[in-house]
Amino acid sequence: MLDIGYQELGNPVLLVDVALCFVAQTGGGLITDEPLWDWTLSKGYVTEEYVKYILSGDNSQYDPGEEWSTGDSRFIWQEGLLHHRQLVGKVNRNGIPIAYLKLLEYNKPITDEDVNKLNTLCKFLAICMNSSMGTSDQEDSLIDTLLTSMLTQRLYDKYAIEERVNRFGLKLYENLSVIVLGTRGLITDRIYFIKKKMKNFLNRETVITFKGNLIILYDCKTKVPFSENELINLEKLCADFNIKAGISNSFKEIYKFESFYHQALTALELSTETNHKERVAFYDEFCIHHMVSLFSEHSDPVVLIHPAIKFLKEHDMEYSSELCPTLKEYLKNNQDLSLTSSALHIHYNTLKYRINKIIELTDLSFSDKTIFRLHLSFIVFDYLTETGKSNLLK
Repeated sequence: MLDIGYQELGNPVLLVDVALCFVAQTGGGLITDEPLWDWTLSKGYVTEEYVKYILSGDNSQYDPGEEWSTGDSRFIWQEGLLHHRQLVGKVNRNGIPIAYLKLLEYNKPITDEDVNKLNTLCKFLAICMNSSMGTSDQEDSLIDTLLTSMLTQRLYDKYAIEERVNRFGLKLYENLSVIVLGTRGLITDRIYFIKKKMKNFLNRETVITFKGNLIILYDCKTKVPFSENELINLEKLCADFNIKAGISNSFKEIYKFESFYHQALTALELSTETNHKERVAFYDEFCIHHMVSLFSEHSDPVVLIHPAIKFLKEHDMEYSSELCPTLKEYLKNNQDLSLTSSALHIHYNTLKYRINKIIELTDLSFSDKTIFRLHLSFIVFDYLTETGKSNLLK
């Protein structure tokens, strides 16, 4: 089919899948001055530089104005990294991109007639690629449907869920967690590219799109879902796509998937709301923030702040002292004077003086109950500041 396309269009044609990996080509063997095509033909995939260029949206679009029967009608002109322009048509199945057909403007200019021919070729490829999809794709669809049904609460009975898991042959390790990737708002093509990447990175098929975000049911042998190196790589992937990820606590029963999805989503939302610098946020890190957020929906969160914290904040403002941050670091280091003085880069005796001054001014006694309240106070204070609600503190 691509050979016929090459004969009709008079320019090289290259087909890649949704992850931008090589599928087929014709006419490309005659190209002598297009390094990106040479790389794709020899390596079987496009360069990372090209991927970042595509995902940046740094290209112009050409729309012939005709709606494809297979879905989106958009064509994309790509220049910049290439020595020649190329027109890329999307090969869609049920409105979802499954491949991209590239026409390189190498032998002659691309005409409006060529655009229509490329459109027709994309349609035929969509039909062929659709009919060639095998059992594995059908199984993925069943898994997608199962997970989506659980998230929408159409399927919630424990035994019904377990029965379907067994019927679909879904084999999972005993430790489960949910990952939510914040892809909401991205264009469809980009979401499906990230989905493909995540499937490859995690080596899991349990990746679905739900309400604009990518949701992953992740299973592993260990109680901790990711090693230090795996977490670094996940952070890097998220940074490459300029997205964040929320990860739930670990659980064992798959019927609890929906509950832990909300945990992961909450971690993602709170991480974004508080401008958390890390790309990956674990719910465990944000569970108290979640409590404060829920409390804020019904009452003024300022009432959770210990009076001593308010007093020390005002004292620091009036006298340019640093008693409040000193107390915060002191609590963070479990009241260890050596660790706290090192963290603050002050002399041990200076720290002792400040702690005694705090006690003198506030009459604080460091009981377990008081320590908890002070920890909570700093979390509430930071939460209100980070979310732009510091006006409530006045």
